[in-house]
Amino acid sequence: METNIETYDTGLILQWHPAACSAVQLEMGEGLRNLACEPEHNLSRMPLRIDLLVVKDKDDAEIRNEIGKLFSRYNVMEFKSPDASCSSDVYYKTVGYACLYKADRVTEKEIPIEDITISIIRKRKPVKLLKYLRKMEFEVKEAYPGIYYVKKKGLFDTQLIVTNELDPQKHPWITSLTKGLGMDAIRRLLKKIDSLDSHEMKKYADSVLNFVMEANPEEFRELKKEGRNMCEALLRLMKPELDEAKEKAEAEGRAAGMSAGLAEGRAEGRTTGIRMTQFVIKKLVDSGRFEELKMAAEDEMLLRKLAEEFGFSE
Repeated sequence: METNIETYDTGLILQWHPAACSAVQLEMGEGLRNLACEPEHNLSRMPLRIDLLVVKDKDDAEIRNEIGKLFSRYNVMEFKSPDASCSSDVYYKTVGYACLYKADRVTEKEIPIEDITISIIRKRKPVKLLKYLRKMEFEVKEAYPGIYYVKKKGLFDTQLIVTNELDPQKHPWITSLTKGLGMDAIRRLLKKIDSLDSHEMKKYADSVLNFVMEANPEEFRELKKEGRNMCEALLRLMKPELDEAKEKAEAEGRAAGMSAGLAEGRAEGRTTGIRMTQFVIKKLVDSGRFEELKMAAEDEMLLRKLAEEFGFSE
């Protein structure tokens, strides 16, 4: 059974689908306000789920991004991790999802077939699948670089999106979901994330950044060598998570002080918690271990373990 994870030779397991869902929503840019996105959409009471269902709130809503040009009212998206197969079975499985979605909708009027599209996203070009579709007399054309439209009367309009053929300037989010991204691409991504001003977009960007950091740990260690500015940029991007870790440390310190029943203990515990968090953050940045920043922010036990590892003294 296929899962939404990717395992590299290092043993690192990457959750690809959540980041891909976030990347697609970032790709839509200002068009996102006209779309409702539902990751892991349940097709029915059975455990069948669409990777991402994108619904346009208005039929005439304009989506400028090339990926969204084909979108109709309801859009079924299937993500394939970089090394996963993309055969004719994958195509028909996704068609099956779209058929189930069409048939399972409880509405006064059935959904017209032209109101549903399919998108299959993969890093490498599915050469055999494209050859098969042409053999089966599907109309196949490259509508944009890396985006192949597949059409046949009586079936859902489909696009096959090959991320390593997309223009990274136009599609910085979905093209960044890979190992070996490259230093220049990571720098551009960080600047792109830093320029976001929407809280919703920053939330999606956080998912993408977390994936990129886990997939490219050596590159992020190299970024540390570029000086203080780049480290500060990373810290600024991760400020919400680090603030949360600081709050947890303060709360833990207050709890420790209260258990002793002394005002001095409360103050001392709170101060110690703050110092420990700041100490761990600085050590992680100095050692280039950026991928552990978010994990430490969310895991109190890991924060304490890192503090012990770095020799924190209360």
